[in-house]
Amino acid sequence: MPETVSPDALTCRLTTAIGETDSVTLRVAATGDGGTEVERVVHSGDDELSATTTLSRPVTLDCSQVVVTRLSQAAGGIKLVRPVLRPCAEDAAVDAEATFHRDGEAFTREGRQGPPAAPASAPSYTWRRLQGGGFVAGTLVPAIGGLVERVAMARQRHSVDATVTATPDELRLAFDRLAQPEQHYDCRVENGAVCVWLLGERETEDGTDRTEHSVRFVPPFPVTAAGGSVTAGEDGIVVTVPRVGQAERRDGSLDVESVKNVEPENAVADAD
Repeated sequence: MPETVSPDALTCRLTTAIGETDSVTLRVAATGDGGTEVERVVHSGDDELSATTTLSRPVTLDCSQVVVTRLSQAAGGIKLVRPVLRPCAEDAAVDAEATFHRDGEAFTREGRQGPPAAPASAPSYTWRRLQGGGFVAGTLVPAIGGLVERVAMARQRHSVDATVTATPDELRLAFDRLAQPEQHYDCRVENGAVCVWLLGERETEDGTDRTEHSVRFVPPFPVTAAGGSVTAGEDGIVVTVPRVGQAERRDGSLDVESVKNVEPENAVADAD
């Protein structure tokens, strides 16, 4: 995944001298000599607390984030707010600002959907536990259970921003490719749900050009993060998770480190 920049000078506590942080505004402006001035403003009610630092390289608000981290208990367990930016080519740097609003212990940029929340608990997969031998448990229960699964799949297919395909071995969610050169993928299995957040952004003089997919799909059968994959190509992005027995179900993040961004024509190349 792309390199990130997180200036220590802009990191602060979640609870500051002015109170609990409600939102964070980031502003970036080119210095004229290949660097960037970055301002971070913490908002708490009507009060503000700002800090500014100058970086020796150009950075962008494309796919920027504001994350909350916690120090170890030995260090007091303090929660910190940390802006995360990306370096870019000098000719791609655009003066811009973005505000991130707090939701619990996460911050979401204005205009974004943000990553989907997982269900509070996993499905019970009741009919699978009732399956067994004999006419009722071996024939009737699987027949009814299979019908319930097909209805659940059909209902969810119409409610998500993805093309969903289920085979006996796996579940696949296919998405249109992201049109912007800066991209962020966050894909995981949690409490039986496949949670996918795909973000592409480009700051322009006219505002933010954005493509975003935020999908939570809860299949009516168990799946696992183990062996799951995320692949990107000219035709789009495909998230795949294996189908397993209930005992083999595992939560976790899918590997996105090896995903190569497919840049659209005339995209501005990222700086190394």
